[in-house]
Amino acid sequence: MLRLALAAFIVISTASSTALANGPVGIGELKLGMTREQLDGINSDSVVHLTAPLAPLESKHYKHVPGVDVFTAMVKTPFDGSPLHGAFKFTSGRLISVSISLTYDSPGFETAREMIAARYGDPSTTDSTSEEQCVLRTGANYKVRNGKVIHSWWSESEEIGYVETQLVDNVLDGCSISRLGGGAIKSKSLVISRHDKKPKAPDNPF
Repeated sequence: MLRLALAAFIVISTASSTALANGPVGIGELKLGMTREQLDGINSDSVVHLTAPLAPLESKHYKHVPGVDVFTAMVKTPFDGSPLHGAFKFTSGRLISVSISLTYDSPGFETAREMIAARYGDPSTTDSTSEEQCVLRTGANYKVRNGKVIHSWWSESEEIGYVETQLVDNVLDGCSISRLGGGAIKSKSLVISRHDKKPKAPDNPF
């Protein structure tokens, strides 16, 4: 049932557009380009829908960008039995970015990657993770991992522009954090965002 739900969950809107269909532009009925009213109005019977109205983001860590409005809401998805935290960016009244925080130890991250790849092909993957060897005063040693793994897909449509879909697995850890008794900070997220242009690929010297 989960895989069938996810098959319906990850979609690309191709109606009346010229698209490079190698990545989603939305999830379920939630699509980039929507207004706040359209997003709030997604039916509760839909695979993906908000479980409460959008509320302005309130965080001391976020620096407001002129012309960009950010809202948060809990989102019902097939990834988890409970709603997940979502962040939504709007400019000129239209949705330009969706970020959904995934439960770190759930299978949702890998299942989403498999489902997107099944429809749009393998992602471009960057892995910036590294291992650090930690040595205690007792002589005991162990390794910690730090960095990000990002799977990304790109698409293009006349209505929206360039769209990047990312699955991000982020781990922040280090010997100093471990020695102080702190644990690694881990997060996984699904991010779909509009860009004015696609980054230029590096020139191939071979």
